[in-house]
Amino acid sequence: MENMARCFRRYVGAKQLSQENSLKVLDIGGANVNGSYRDIIEGYNLSYLAADIADGEGVDVHMVDPYKIPLDDGSIDIVISGQAFEHVEFFWLLFEEIVRVVKNNGFIFLIAPSSGVIHRHPVDCYRFYPDSYYALAKYTNIHTLEVLHDERGPWRDLVGVFSKTEQSVLPLAERVFGNSNSLVGAGSVEVDYPTSGPDAEVSGLMPYLEFIAKVHELLEPDCYFEIGVREGHSAELAKCKTIGVDPASAITQDLPSTFRLFPLLSDEFFEELPEGFEPPDLAFIDGMHLFEYVLRDFINVERNSRHHSVIIIDDIFPCTEAQASRERKTKAWMGDVWKIKECLSIYRPDLICIAVDTYPSGLLVVFGADSANTVLTDKYNEIVKRFARMAVPPFDILSRKGAFNPKDPFVHQSIQMAKVTRQQNKPVSYLTTKIKQAFLKYNALAKQLDGI
Repeated sequence: MENMARCFRRYVGAKQLSQENSLKVLDIGGANVNGSYRDIIEGYNLSYLAADIADGEGVDVHMVDPYKIPLDDGSIDIVISGQAFEHVEFFWLLFEEIVRVVKNNGFIFLIAPSSGVIHRHPVDCYRFYPDSYYALAKYTNIHTLEVLHDERGPWRDLVGVFSKTEQSVLPLAERVFGNSNSLVGAGSVEVDYPTSGPDAEVSGLMPYLEFIAKVHELLEPDCYFEIGVREGHSAELAKCKTIGVDPASAITQDLPSTFRLFPLLSDEFFEELPEGFEPPDLAFIDGMHLFEYVLRDFINVERNSRHHSVIIIDDIFPCTEAQASRERKTKAWMGDVWKIKECLSIYRPDLICIAVDTYPSGLLVVFGADSANTVLTDKYNEIVKRFARMAVPPFDILSRKGAFNPKDPFVHQSIQMAKVTRQQNKPVSYLTTKIKQAFLKYNALAKQLDGI
């Protein structure tokens, strides 16, 4: 779903969608077996048809012959197919048919796995690598516009974009971001929500900006990175080289010349890092308030960090179930970002994650980044499915159990140890060991004080 939405964002722009006649989209293998691409284009000026070899839920075009599409030549603007070609015995014949029905200036978006277990439906014949897509284009005499090999497991999808004519990725200004969770992929829209009542309640022992300012003071980073700039209040705290990523920022602060804004979705920013990008000493993740987005942001930030980097994640502590909803219903909205705390504890026990009780939504401070660790990437689909089943935050999250006071000496010392690790070029084991020792020390002290 994410990869297909990416194709639409990069190649189908506002100009095309503003035409009086809607663009025709044909989905090959489009029966709704475990989800439909219809969902990602809903609300846009696109006419969707699902074609499949058997009648099923959502099927509009029944292909009696699996290698014959019962549509006229050049009648479709965009042909899409995802997770189908591995099940097609003579896939090159089907691809020829796709080329036949697509318009000369149209697009073909093809996604197929390069890995994963056997899953017959009714057969499972192939896995695809980049050269296979180039071969298909050569076989049918069309252009390969882009090939992306997704590293996320278990399927490691291969994404291809084709056309009969030479075309390129749309400039940023012409892409459609919208305000839904379909093609947009990040960001939230500010609308009027209740300013009082139980779902507007927030808590915390210190404003989060005050705590982040303290982190800057203790860490003295040389490079700061931020996802979700918004008005620029947190970016303003940096006194060093700063990169901010936000597709819809509304900066009101007077940011220094050392600040550089990239008006992109964070996924797209990491696909093609700008020249001169430096691994940050401090990173702040405050993007889209949905678990899969913060998971991808953390994966990408860690992959481009050093072991001494400190990564802070916002919005881990909703105060009510409504604030933790995946659909925004309240003014104070944290979404299901809270899941990242348990996710890291389960899949990345090597990391040290310190929850801090800040106002209004809590912060998770992560130490011990490992750019070579691929566990979260390899198990991405497994993780997303697992945490999708968790709809309601547990009491420990709502009550902020185990969260540290932002002024706690242990928290400050942990940040200072990251600075020492960077300045003295110590290994990651030095940092994690020192933090664990500090925790044991302050935990023992707290127990003594509690007993007095």
